[in-house]
Amino acid sequence: MGRRLRQILMVGILFVMPMWCQAYVISPELKQELTAYQVQFEQTPSSNRVRFDLAMAYAYTGQIMKGFETLKPIPLEYSHDVIREYSQKMADNPSEWRYPFKLAFGYYVNKQPEKAVECFDIVLSIDPKHIWAMGFKGLIFAKDLNRLDDAISLCQRALEIDPDATYIHLELAEGYRRQGRYLKAFSHMLKFGRLQAEEARHD
Repeated sequence: MGRRLRQILMVGILFVMPMWCQAYVISPELKQELTAYQVQFEQTPSSNRVRFDLAMAYAYTGQIMKGFETLKPIPLEYSHDVIREYSQKMADNPSEWRYPFKLAFGYYVNKQPEKAVECFDIVLSIDPKHIWAMGFKGLIFAKDLNRLDDAISLCQRALEIDPDATYIHLELAEGYRRQGRYLKAFSHMLKFGRLQAEEARHD
């Protein structure tokens, strides 16, 4: 069987695969935390601190686009406040993963991607199965540090832990696309689309 024919058959199989996808499940604890931040934001939408906390809650519950959209209006110089505040909180309570997670974003916005990666490594030392720390670390590897292979490995590891992590599929699809592995990229884009549609039905 020729290579081109095999590719066509593979694409056809992907299109007729059953819709096995389920929406990414947020733990009750994090869902409650997210709701509390949403209420705070409704009450004080002009507060950079409240907006940042809500954006981070979206980020570590897998709602990546909501997180970025919430984060965008915050002035870049607020990253200095984030670094100062969460460096101190991390020193006071080194077992809380949220502090290095938030600190990573402070460093990244402050154009210090290596330090952001170090913070995500701390998150993963506290919670080795934190798939969103893996995802954001992989994003920095791919976008800023020219470590595409390592980024792809992190995404693969994250999907072994949770195959329904919607935006990890999107990140992995982009990684495969950049490698020229187009069928793999297409497969993960399909999975991303299906999961996104499933999540929309649960909103």
